[in-house]
Amino acid sequence: MSIYVVGSSKNIFPELDAGREKFIVDNPHEGDNIDRLNKWYCELTGLYHLWKNTDAGYIGLEHYRRFFASLKHEKQRMGIEEAQEILEKHDIIVTEYHHGPRYTALQWFKDSSRNGISYIVYLQKFLEVLSEEDRVGFSEYLTRHSLIQCNMFIGKRPVIDRWCRFIFDALAKYDKICPPTENNIRMNGYLAEHIFGY
Repeated sequence: MSIYVVGSSKNIFPELDAGREKFIVDNPHEGDNIDRLNKWYCELTGLYHLWKNTDAGYIGLEHYRRFFASLKHEKQRMGIEEAQEILEKHDIIVTEYHHGPRYTALQWFKDSSRNGISYIVYLQKFLEVLSEEDRVGFSEYLTRHSLIQCNMFIGKRPVIDRWCRFIFDALAKYDKICPPTENNIRMNGYLAEHIFGY
């Protein structure tokens, strides 16, 4: 099992247990990487590197300040053995976030902006690169009151391989019609985070 705990060189990381490894997004990395895109891809920079440079059967992504909690021991981080037990019966471990009864992810895109540009503009561009089926399904998903959050997971390699092929292909197409600029910093990470649950 290989879990990248992602953060920047400015972050303070807790002590990591076996199976977890720090991934500093603003440091240069050897091997196949997308370091140059980190301002837009955020923790996906770590996911891409993990996907391309490890052959572990189970892989995961956590944040320097967010970990999966143990289901067995209150207020403790989920250990590797516990994660493996869960993954014997399930394909992936994720976390769910609830917006509340009157708020949705779609509304968040409408309410958020950077440099006077609404995030809904970037969402609409991203929808253009999806298949019709995914466009319709993801659009419906955005109207729900909960989502899988933070680009965090621990999962079986085939499931994560499928996800990575899908999201990095979709984001490469999106970058062609909406190139990374100072106006859309972090947007690729936001888009991936929102479509992940779909």
